[in-house]
Amino acid sequence: MEGLELHWAEKHELSAVREFYLRQNYSNPISESDTILLAIIAGEVVAAVRLVSEQGFLVLRGMCVDGPWQRKGVGTFLLRGLQNDMERECFCVSLPHLDSFYKSAKFESVDDEEVPPFLVSRRAQYVDRGMPSVILKRPEIQRPNRQALESVLRLWGETAFPVFIRKVENFVYEILGKNKILRLTQETHRSKAEVEAELQWMAHLAADNIPLANPVKSENDVYVESVSCLSGETCFAVIFERAEGVPVHDVVRIDPLSLVTLGQKIGMMHDSTRSFPLTPNRKNWKTDDSFLMASECAEPDDGLAYDVFGRAVDWMNQLPVTPDCYGLVHADIHPGNYFVSPSGRITLFDFDDCQYHWFSYDLSVPLFSLFLMSVEKEIEFDLHSHLQRLVEGYSSAFVVSPEWGERIPLFYYYRMALMYFWCKARRIKKDMEPDGLLAAGKLMGVCESGLKSCPQFV
Repeated sequence: MEGLELHWAEKHELSAVREFYLRQNYSNPISESDTILLAIIAGEVVAAVRLVSEQGFLVLRGMCVDGPWQRKGVGTFLLRGLQNDMERECFCVSLPHLDSFYKSAKFESVDDEEVPPFLVSRRAQYVDRGMPSVILKRPEIQRPNRQALESVLRLWGETAFPVFIRKVENFVYEILGKNKILRLTQETHRSKAEVEAELQWMAHLAADNIPLANPVKSENDVYVESVSCLSGETCFAVIFERAEGVPVHDVVRIDPLSLVTLGQKIGMMHDSTRSFPLTPNRKNWKTDDSFLMASECAEPDDGLAYDVFGRAVDWMNQLPVTPDCYGLVHADIHPGNYFVSPSGRITLFDFDDCQYHWFSYDLSVPLFSLFLMSVEKEIEFDLHSHLQRLVEGYSSAFVVSPEWGERIPLFYYYRMALMYFWCKARRIKKDMEPDGLLAAGKLMGVCESGLKSCPQFV
């Protein structure tokens, strides 16, 4: 949001915080021991929320947004920012219509048996005053804490507030008001050499005028900083420019020209990657973590997914590996990893999964993502039509032979089977946050259904 700042209240600001709360008809006492996060626009406090330690339990209280700023996303930013300080289990008493709001920050419905008695009593008091209420609990979730994030940003001379975006493979934050993104990669996921190789490839692509979200050097004149976070575990920090434009969330709004443009960008990338020196610091499709995870958990009981995955791997093992069809690719081009500007310019980002693979596979990934979006929106998906437009744009930048064009749908079904087992592995390991595990279960069902249309691999 333009002009919005988030700020942790300091002791000398408590009187201003109290005045804000009184204007919102919130009269509960404020303590110096409270952790208070403020939303500020044009120097004025427009929203506030507190984290309070009560009887040894962490409780979220006092979520207030000034009237003129309600329903404009201010509360959402405030709640996302507050997660930097929720290092342990946290409770809140919420009005029922705010249930989904708090659940967006990982709060969950909970039975009274799991709730501290004083909160059950507080809810009863609210109900007696004509305020139906529910108690929600946010489980302990491991994330870098506020102090760790602040020390990371200081390496880039940044003092702005980092707002949590997501955690799948990496922790990703928006640096509020700076048009920059912070990514923290755990050493258990990638080595520093792998991250540096990713950025070297991005620099190579950028030199060939391919629009992407470029990394920013720290004050130590490096792109990657090794930092300590998550109980002393080493993470590799990178700050990127924020991509221009907005994400594409709805397949209905992806017009043919957008697909042509996306195909052209992928073609430009594949043309450029042929001149990038081979690096031992990026994996190939058979050594990449996603493939290894899938291979380890694939079992005959998985039925069609197991059959398609096995046949696809056998098929790929027979394919030629030459510079005209195989090289370093993005490997994860979906609508969450590129933005579209008002003028139609597409900017790619999140190259974390880049690996050596077939170029045709890289084209299959956005097609699979469009399929998922069509299922979510309950609209028709035309694989042939989308593929035709993607290849139209691709061919304007990089020649694809008819033979490799015909293989793109086969890679599409391989991607579907791969994602089925990627989701299964995540659910077995339980190494995602609760909503991620739920989404993974749903995705497995979608993939299982989609694989029924898989042709023979020839």
